[in-house]
Parts: sequence; structure tokens; C-alpha cells
Amino acid sequence: MSQNFMPNQNNNPEESNPKKQRIKYIKGSPEGVTKTIYSLHALGYAKVSDWSPLQPTGIPGQV
Repeated sequence: MSQNFMPNQNNNPEESNPKKQRIKYIKGSPEGVTKTIYSLHALGYAKVSDWSPLQPTGIPGQV
């Protein structure tokens, strides 16, 4: 799935395509969310530290 994203050389996704919306939520298992955050970082989407700490959703095993 992460191969579907193209890295932004300017590291500013809003400037490259003004119609794109920012990702507001990633929901899933803690491991899956963490891997997605690191994948997005590797692709130049955002720094790992830009994301908030994982928050419980009220569903066991999901953040």
C-alpha cells in the first residue's frame, strides 16, 4: 500500500497538490498505525514526531 504514495521532494504536500487533504486520522492496531507513520515518513509525507501519540479508540486492540 505505501508504494501508492509518491514522495514530495519539497516535503510540503499541500503545495504539490492543493486539492489533496491532510490525513487527520490513522486507525488500526498499534503496530499497523506505527508502521504506517514510519512509511509515510520514509516517503517524505511528515516527520514521525509530527504525529500525536497513539490514542485509544474504545475498541480493544485499536488506536
